[in-house]
Amino acid sequence: SLVTKQVDSSKVREILIAVVKEIELIDNYGLEELHNKIEKLPEQLGVKVGAVYLPIRIAVLGKKATPPLFESLVVLGKSETLRRLRETVELLG
Repeated sequence: SLVTKQVDSSKVREILIAVVKEIELIDNYGLEELHNKIEKLPEQLGVKVGAVYLPIRIAVLGKKATPPLFESLVVLGKSETLRRLRETVELLG
């Protein structure tokens, strides 16, 4: 589930919207760029790392336990990653 005791559905939606915005800003979509954009979000949003990474995993990869997150997002590509994130935002919205 995207929602946890610490993060309700509106906060998850806010987190995923922030993730989408950061990914949209990446020109050279790759591991380092993706990691640099996403790793700063927990502090900016006032949440723990897991509150950002877990919703990304579930929204994009469909489950909690996945291969390495950023590598998986790179393999999927920017457009497919964004499509899946936006779809989840719509479902939450």
